[in-house]
Amino acid sequence: MKYLFICLLLTNIVLAQEKNEEKKDKKIVAEHSDTILVTATRIDKKLSETSLSIGQVGDEEIKSIRPSHPSEVTNRISGVFINNLGGESHFTAIRNNLSTGADYLFLENGVPTRSTGFFNHNALYEINVPQSSGIEVLKGPGTALYGSDALHGVINVLTGKVPDKQLLKLGVEYGSTTNWYRHLITYGDRINEERAFRLDFNQTLSGGYRDYTDYSRHSATAQWLWTPSTDFSMKTVLSYNYVDQSTVSGLSRYDWKHNPQENLFQVPGRDIESLRFSSKLTKIIDERSEISFTPYFRQSETNGLIPSFRFSSRPASNFNNTDLSEIWDTGFQSYGALSSYTRYFDKWDSLLVFGLDFDYTSGDDKVEEILLSRDFRPDGRVFFLDYGRTGNVLFDYDANYFSYSPYLYFEVSPLDFLHLDFGLRYDYTRVELDQQNNIAGAIENTSTSFQQLSPKFGFIVDYITDHQLYGSYRRGFRAPSVSNLFRAPVSENSTDLEPTIIDSFELGFRGQAMSNLFYDVTVYYSDKKNDIIRFRDPSNANLRTANNNGETSHRGVELTLKWNISDELDFKFTGTHSLHKYEKSDLGTAAFPGAASGSELEGNELERAPKYFQSYIFDYHPSWLKGGNIELEVTNLGSYYTDSRNTDKYGGHELFNIRFQYPLTEKLTVYGRLINILDRDNTSSTSSDAATGFQPGEPRSFFFGLEYEL
Repeated sequence: MKYLFICLLLTNIVLAQEKNEEKKDKKIVAEHSDTILVTATRIDKKLSETSLSIGQVGDEEIKSIRPSHPSEVTNRISGVFINNLGGESHFTAIRNNLSTGADYLFLENGVPTRSTGFFNHNALYEINVPQSSGIEVLKGPGTALYGSDALHGVINVLTGKVPDKQLLKLGVEYGSTTNWYRHLITYGDRINEERAFRLDFNQTLSGGYRDYTDYSRHSATAQWLWTPSTDFSMKTVLSYNYVDQSTVSGLSRYDWKHNPQENLFQVPGRDIESLRFSSKLTKIIDERSEISFTPYFRQSETNGLIPSFRFSSRPASNFNNTDLSEIWDTGFQSYGALSSYTRYFDKWDSLLVFGLDFDYTSGDDKVEEILLSRDFRPDGRVFFLDYGRTGNVLFDYDANYFSYSPYLYFEVSPLDFLHLDFGLRYDYTRVELDQQNNIAGAIENTSTSFQQLSPKFGFIVDYITDHQLYGSYRRGFRAPSVSNLFRAPVSENSTDLEPTIIDSFELGFRGQAMSNLFYDVTVYYSDKKNDIIRFRDPSNANLRTANNNGETSHRGVELTLKWNISDELDFKFTGTHSLHKYEKSDLGTAAFPGAASGSELEGNELERAPKYFQSYIFDYHPSWLKGGNIELEVTNLGSYYTDSRNTDKYGGHELFNIRFQYPLTEKLTVYGRLINILDRDNTSSTSSDAATGFQPGEPRSFFFGLEYEL
């Protein structure tokens, strides 16, 4: 509520100040509201022309941040909190709690990086963020242009800009605390009037700030731009990423405070390999219409993943110092296309878009039994040292996802000060179990289908010069994943599951106060229904039920302030204050009469849902730094319950970071960043597990680098 009060106070001041002013030009904040965005409509749009709450971190800011983790970029957008679980692993919280659920859609240049049914909460480690030209985050459900998984947010990473002239960048970086090494190479050029290209290479090696948490990344992105005429263009992008990610454990409260470098999971980690290809063809038919067609291919493989919940520290075991567990090998291949027809009309400055998205994905899922070797320490701690495959395949299946999604989007301005937009999307998805081996449980149907209509309505009111009122209603949905439907042990009703849906309402103000202060405040409310509840029979671990009996509510206020204090000093504040609650949590006790009811969760707050997250950034760029800058960043994470029963809390933390860059010559720049200056204890995630509930956050870390640009 304090953010809402600040906004209302600011609005009243502005109205009083501007009430009697007359201005000839009707514009809205040239520096901020005229920022060009592509995520909201898939075509270039100014922020002042969108009815949605959407944030962006642009090319120059990413270059200044030089992120070692994607969260260093995304967390500068109000309402967005992504944590750092080591390497580039993460949970995401956008108008939701920190979770592993398929509640977000991750895009690269507008193309989903993963198919429906194959969500990965670590999806950003499959994208080369440090060499991107921008990140846009659409908060809340996707518009009519986006389908499944766009429940709480859409994150779109834009690849680096293809240059108009020769570009060469060479970067080397070293991190003192984590034995961090990174090498970045960018080369691009315009071959002739019709053709240009860009190549990016990213090699990152890290020892990790905890024991046995090595991490490595090898990424390459190639872009080819062909513009044979003024009315036709083709942009082709090929992205490859290979990540070797260690397995990282949480710690007890005592070890978090006294031995934060410990890692109980010392087994080999997972390997992730992804390849994506897309080619966007745009044809301008006439001055009022154009068509766009983007075919794509994507492939991803994850091997050697031992889920954290499959590590058992039971002291009594039939295998003495070993324990039965699981290792997962998964992957998919996708073929698809995004297509649209756009038509502009003079009447009421209108815009009409017809679109059709198509996707076919073939995925495989294999789970094999393993033996984990354990070391029981005298102090009661249990370390997992290695594993061996038993050859016993618990289940192994292939599943095919097929979907097509027509949509309609329309914008109109019936009055000079009023802008309206409408959208409607229809999604049809069919899932088939293609091949199955060793699937436990009774699956009556080996195929199922889902249908969903997703409407959208939005408005913008230019109620006073340089100030807007905007709002929207949107519906989003999430189709059940492959693991919900077919993974063993499954319940008899798994293929009867329906999509989870969310209805979201938001109202916002944005504009320019005085001549140097930009503000954007949004209030939202969302109701998520048909969420999938999974329950294991306490008397039989192989007997489970899954149903759509979950309902949660999400409400909050988000505020962004950008203040150009002087020619040498800028200030930016982003913050969110939210409340996320269980409205219904029926575990389906009719199937298991003796099972504990979930009704006691109703009215409770969601676990790992911070009350607030704030970021304060001071950017000092005096003339004596010759184009360089010094930045102080303060992040403040609020408290949250660590369990669904709301019995324990994590108190939150406040961290200080400093970044700087200075051009030694016209072509050579030195830069650095000091993370967690005060070396404060913090956790990236906290749960109610007494043995492994605390994930230590990054300690004080210094990074130093040099960049040569031709």
